[in-house]
Parts: sequence; C-alpha cells; structure tokens
Amino acid sequence: MAGAVLWCVSTRGALALDPHKSLTQYSRTMWSQEHGLPQDTIRAIAQTTDGYLWLGTDEGLARFDGYEFVVFNKDSGDLPGNSITALAAGLDGSLWIGTSNGLTCYRDKRFRTYTTQQGLPDNAITVLVADHAGRCGLWRACISAGIETGSSRIWRRGRTCR
Repeated sequence: MAGAVLWCVSTRGALALDPHKSLTQYSRTMWSQEHGLPQDTIRAIAQTTDGYLWLGTDEGLARFDGYEFVVFNKDSGDLPGNSITALAAGLDGSLWIGTSNGLTCYRDKRFRTYTTQQGLPDNAITVLVADHAGRCGLWRACISAGIETGSSRIWRRGRTCR
C-alpha cells in the first residue's frame, strides 16, 4: 500500500498520518477472533468519550479498551440483531448502534432499543451521524446515480436515551 493515507473523520475534523514520518515509525497491531472479536470483518467503528473503541461486526458489537474485547449481541439480550451496520458516538457519552432490526442506544451501561413501534420510519438502519454538537440523528439521503441529491433528518430522539 505505498502512498496510502489513513484518514479518521469525525465531527471535530479529519486526521491523517504525518507525511514527514515513514511508515516504519508507526506501530501496528492486528486483532482477530483469536483475540476476542466476534468476527474479523468490521462494518462500523466509533470511539466514545470514555475512550472505548467500539467495533460493529456481523456477529455483534465489540467494546475494546486497548487490552481486551467485551462482546454484546442479540443472544445476550443487549441488541435487536447481531449485524451492526452503523455506529455514532455522542458527546454526552452515548453510543448509537444501527442494526437491520432497529436502533439501539448505549448509555450509562444500559441498552435501549427503538424500532418502528417507537416511531422509527424503518427498522433497517444503514447510516448514523453525530452533528457538531454531538447529537446523533437518523438521516435519509436521496441518492441518484451515485450523486447525493438531498437529505433530510427523519428521526431524532435527542441527546440522551433514557
């Protein structure tokens, strides 16, 4: 991957590797199912204000503290489905989790799930976005021939998920 740049995009700006350093000056560690991931394919990633790194896979959600993984999934009763399609971290410490079976908010060590029964227009969540104030919302984009032609906010629970 010569010449590749790693971009981390957030609501607070974009970061990249320092172009004045060679790749050998960086360390790299790989984690897999052998190390506690529920699956090796990562579909979504977010970092909450408490420093945890959250990884969404097709077999559940993994919380990483830099040393070990804790897995949350449908079998444990935490999520409406195992396939995590989107993640967004709010500045209030919440983590919003999109699945094909609904939207879940993790806050204060509790999960709360929202579906069409609570007013979502659809249970299939594909994209979650946090705005500049850290509020997470659900957006519907109109895409035609690969070009975004418009978007509108379709559901917002607010800052907290109590």
